[in-house]
Amino acid sequence: MREPCGNGHAGTTFTATARAGRDAAIAAELATPDAFDRGIAGLERTAPGGGVFCCTFFKAVAAGKGDRG
Repeated sequence: MREPCGNGHAGTTFTATARAGRDAAIAAELATPDAFDRGIAGLERTAPGGGVFCCTFFKAVAAGKGDRG
């Protein structure tokens, strides 16, 4: 039998990783404490009761002002 999603990868890895960045994100003014907590709550709602969590990874490369073609 499959492990419930709430206790699986989304619940134990992605949510924990996001939570670990809370203080840094707030200190860098990327999010307010309330907005960050709402995001975590939303992520936690994806797993129980048949919810879906989907994640896509992208690679980004930054260019300086002189590097733009």
